[in-house]
Amino acid sequence: MPTDLASSLKRERALAQASKPEQGASFPDRFCQCIAVRWRRERSRRARQSGHCALALAPTTSTERSASASASSTRPAPRATELIEIFRGAKSVEAPVFVHARSSGIREPGSGIEPVSELIGAAAISGASVHIVHVNSVCMTDSMECIEMIRGARQRGLDVTTEAYPYTVAMTTINSAYFNPGWREKRGLDYDDLEIPETGERLTKEKFDAFYAATERRLILIHANPDSIVDMVMFEPSVIVASDGVLQHPRGAGTRARVLSRYVRDQKSLSLLAAIAKMSLMPAQRLQQLTPVAERLGRIQEGARADIAVFDPATVQDRATFRAAAEPSVGMRYVMGPAL
Repeated sequence: MPTDLASSLKRERALAQASKPEQGASFPDRFCQCIAVRWRRERSRRARQSGHCALALAPTTSTERSASASASSTRPAPRATELIEIFRGAKSVEAPVFVHARSSGIREPGSGIEPVSELIGAAAISGASVHIVHVNSVCMTDSMECIEMIRGARQRGLDVTTEAYPYTVAMTTINSAYFNPGWREKRGLDYDDLEIPETGERLTKEKFDAFYAATERRLILIHANPDSIVDMVMFEPSVIVASDGVLQHPRGAGTRARVLSRYVRDQKSLSLLAAIAKMSLMPAQRLQQLTPVAERLGRIQEGARADIAVFDPATVQDRATFRAAAEPSVGMRYVMGPAL
């Protein structure tokens, strides 16, 4: 059995391609399963060699997190050859790769620009299509530089897309690796850029330290981008609108209405047709390479799925806030769809 994951994936891809459809899952499904199994085995093997637990649960105390951060330089990490082989596997079945970038921030090493460059390179080497998720929270204030990189790749014939959500504030747990030592310098943030969702209170160093050391998981808001950056990202023609929604963030309930009210009606930076395409046709076009079902989505035409929202452009408005994240939008007159 090959010990190098890239060689192992090549072998599994050949076996999956040679197997018959009657054996069960489709080739894309079989190949993805092979990748997952082989990746877990290889990570475990390398973890044993390096003395670390590759699949350990996230650390829950400040001491464990500090140890985790200090060990990060020796913990097994995906090799470039492994990433490229996965892209080659996706290309062999003409499936796009959807990727959460391996790092985010504005300081190198570990910036947002680095993984975007890596993913564009993997797409160029393999010929695979790649979708980079929520570029605004990956690249932060470097978002427009990352979009320029993606634009350049597309102009040179690569199939690279991305998406963003129309909010300046991100959300994650304060106990997560996002806040490992050095987070302020890496991302250009400070304690008062963090907010308690329930109360709106901004954090101090003392309050942050107390939350970070606790074993209880607590979601925190991160004021990561100014309005000017998010507005420029949303205006970019190739950027798809996405919610990346969680129940405690207003983007889950308000994203589409916010795009229609802020960028179409108020700022007039997007035309109505462009905004609708970003929220319907463009996502469907990105997915239809993966599944033919998407060819019937995002369009109003004969034979398409009748998922239709009827709204009033003059009154549509998001109402979800960080204190009432599930508040429904107004101005949506009818929402129609086929029976399930």
